[in-house]
Amino acid sequence: AIASAAILCLCSSMVYICRSLVFAVDSFARDAARGTPLNDMTHAWNLTQATLRKAAADVERCLLVLIVTVAIAVPMLIADRLVFGASVALLLPGLIVSCGIAY
Repeated sequence: AIASAAILCLCSSMVYICRSLVFAVDSFARDAARGTPLNDMTHAWNLTQATLRKAAADVERCLLVLIVTVAIAVPMLIADRLVFGASVALLLPGLIVSCGIAY
C-alpha cells in the first residue's frame, strides 16, 4: 500500500507540472488577445517556448520512470499472488494504481 501511495503521489505531481505548463501557454494567449505589442509578444513567446522545452525534457524522464515502474509492478503483483499466495484483496490497490497510471 505504501508503494502504491508513492506511485500515486508521483503521478499527481506529474499532472500538476503538466497543468502548470498549460497555464503558461494560456497566459501567453491571454496576453496576445489583449493586444500586447508584437515585439513584446515575440520575446514572451521565446521565453515560454524555452520554458516548455526545458520542462518537457525533465517531464519525459519522469514519465519514463513511471512507465517502467508500472511495467515492473504488474509482474511483481502477479508473482506475489502465485508464489506467496497473497489474497486478491491485498493486491487490489496495487492493480488499481497500476491500471490508472497505464491508462
